[in-house]
Amino acid sequence: MLSVEKHKNILIKCGYDIKRLKPYEYHQVIMSKLTEENNVSVKVNHFIRSQARSHMVQIAGLDDAAVRVIWKKQLESGDIGPLVYAFVSREDTGIELLTDVHGEVHMLAHANMTGIFDMRQKLLAVEGTLGGVKKKLARKTEAFKRLGQAGSPFLTWPLQIFPPWNRPWWTGSAPRPCPPAPKPGPARMKAAPGSRSAPEGSSWWAA
Repeated sequence: MLSVEKHKNILIKCGYDIKRLKPYEYHQVIMSKLTEENNVSVKVNHFIRSQARSHMVQIAGLDDAAVRVIWKKQLESGDIGPLVYAFVSREDTGIELLTDVHGEVHMLAHANMTGIFDMRQKLLAVEGTLGGVKKKLARKTEAFKRLGQAGSPFLTWPLQIFPPWNRPWWTGSAPRPCPPAPKPGPARMKAAPGSRSAPEGSSWWAA
């Protein structure tokens, strides 16, 4: 129920210097203070009661059978800390119910740790794959830079995607001149059979 940040806040408010403490040591200090009433245990108790107050009201006056139904539903959600506190602080909670709750919380902790370790393994695998991809990308980028510095025609700017039709794009020679187009000569028309031919060089309509 107490996050790492909440551990820190309680210890700081109680006058502890936590600069040299590690997160698990926050927990150790607080747990060592819960066996008796002191400023740390009072603050922890007030915080937990504020979180569990709605559950304490919910189970007040119910028998263990009804409380067990509530517990099963809450167990599926995974948010059980406040309800466990409500069970423990309830005076008429039976020993059998408390024993079952304790055992299920214990097994849930094992399952959560296994899930955390599995997720950590998958995360490490993904990070390894990502690292390999980044190295390949860096090698390819460096290779392209070297090609550009060597003057590769593939990497010069502007890129010559469509070279002139009359010279290979890979040569630096000047383009060859285009052959001259033929000059138009005098118009020549064939006369239809039986018709009078127009004199050469004359217009066809002048006949």
